[in-house]
Amino acid sequence: MKNKYLYIIWILFLTQCMTTNKMAKKYPSDKIVLGEGENNAVYLAVNHVDILQIKGMEFYHLFMIILINDPTVLKSDFDERALLFYDIKTRDLPEDEVSYFNKSKWKENSLWETTISASSECAYDMSADKLGNLTKVPNFDRIDNNKSGKRVYVKKIAVNNMAIIKRILEYEQNYDNSLKYTLIPEASKNGFNSNSYFRGALEYAGLIDSLEVPSCFKSPGLSKAVSLNN
Repeated sequence: MKNKYLYIIWILFLTQCMTTNKMAKKYPSDKIVLGEGENNAVYLAVNHVDILQIKGMEFYHLFMIILINDPTVLKSDFDERALLFYDIKTRDLPEDEVSYFNKSKWKENSLWETTISASSECAYDMSADKLGNLTKVPNFDRIDNNKSGKRVYVKKIAVNNMAIIKRILEYEQNYDNSLKYTLIPEASKNGFNSNSYFRGALEYAGLIDSLEVPSCFKSPGLSKAVSLNN
């Protein structure tokens, strides 16, 4: 099993594109905005995660971005989750300066963002010394550190569909953090990673047909979805 694991890692490394800049030019991102007549949108997004600090041996973390102009439409089912939407203008600010949603802060033309993703326990809790379980972490992408990486690609995949957004949030709500985390799920019988979680959310929300990831973004785990029946 160990040799198989190392072999898969090596193949992934050999097929990596060598620079993020080249990818950014070849695969231009969509702007994270709501167009005219749009009240909400869902985006596929990719983070560049340079785990080993070796050029050409990077991984890519896939996740979802939800953008909405009025989180109050989530109503009672997701009242607490709505409070984790942040003003898009404050995304890159220190935590104590981020403007999170509440009804008193809502105003016309506001844009509120949140991300749907997961990580290993040690990526979320810096004091942990083991990978642990695959843990859902709303807004993990907002954290500016080497573990969460840097956004390099964003693609809008759904517009004005609250039913889809509620399905995504339901998936996040119902996942119980019980699955084992592994870096390369394809080499493990029981392990999953953040890309597995991303695919599971896409499937649960009926967005899997919208999955178009440029081949340069090598993303282990994308072929092995986390279903709520796992």
